[in-house]
Amino acid sequence: MDTPGTVPGSVPYVDIRPATPRDETAILRLLALSLGRAADPRFTELYRWKHDQNHFGPSYRWVMVSGSEIVGVRLFMRWRFAGLGRTWAAVRAVDTATHPDHQGKGIFKALTLHALDVAKQDGVDFVFNTPNDQSRPGYLKMGWEQTETLRPMVRPRLRSLRRLVAARVPASHWGEVFRAGVPVADIAGDFGAPDLSAPALTTARSPAFARWRYPESLLGYRALWVRHELAIVRCRARGPIVEAVLADLQGDPRVVVDQASSLLRLTGADVVVALGVSARKGFAPLPWSGPTLVQRTLCSTVLPGALRLTLGDLELF
Repeated sequence: MDTPGTVPGSVPYVDIRPATPRDETAILRLLALSLGRAADPRFTELYRWKHDQNHFGPSYRWVMVSGSEIVGVRLFMRWRFAGLGRTWAAVRAVDTATHPDHQGKGIFKALTLHALDVAKQDGVDFVFNTPNDQSRPGYLKMGWEQTETLRPMVRPRLRSLRRLVAARVPASHWGEVFRAGVPVADIAGDFGAPDLSAPALTTARSPAFARWRYPESLLGYRALWVRHELAIVRCRARGPIVEAVLADLQGDPRVVVDQASSLLRLTGADVVVALGVSARKGFAPLPWSGPTLVQRTLCSTVLPGALRLTLGDLELF
């Protein structure tokens, strides 16, 4: 059950309430202001894809208001895992923003704690995300646990090595066009049903999930076959390079490692980025640390290391 709330000890104008469809414009404006985004209609499409069209269900959304003005927003994206004999309801803590004129008043913390309470009442097992260095301490103070630092592996072209070292900047939201392969929707049936018997938790993939998660028109995902193994790839700019992100894989990752030069040729990228592959055939760890995974238990305990995530699970939009 979702009920309005207030921030204890704060100024009286602040109230928490569930967001409504009529709040979309104000939410998008606040997110753009907080993140320093330029006006781009694709962010509206991205917001609706993430939070309205999600295969696992619409996102939890709360806003904090001052009179009629929205001064804070907190969104939890629904997710579902399979493994260890059952499915697991999860949420991913994603978009959040506080108006610059109202920062330092506990709005982020109040919205997040309220979101946790509601998610727990709804039977959500756990929450996870990969916050940056600036926001991670705040999550840890609210009961999140740091479980692991993920280390993606990279396979660059030799001529791109120097530019790779200079590419420690945020990646573009939008995909770079390449023509190899086919749209993921064309091969979604190859994803099959979630594997409840798996010894670790993986995203509950299905054909419907694949069609939602890997769109070509908005984010540039395509499916490529590498010696009969199916790789889901998108290219995106990161500073001076273009990286081919191995977002998902149906098959043996060793085959893709051995054929990484084919991925570079097919996509035209400077580097292949993958998670869960070995340091061989030109693959090496990123020159800097990857994302840090944090989790908080709600209705069920998930042991550290129990999640087996792909780059498709971790990409931030």
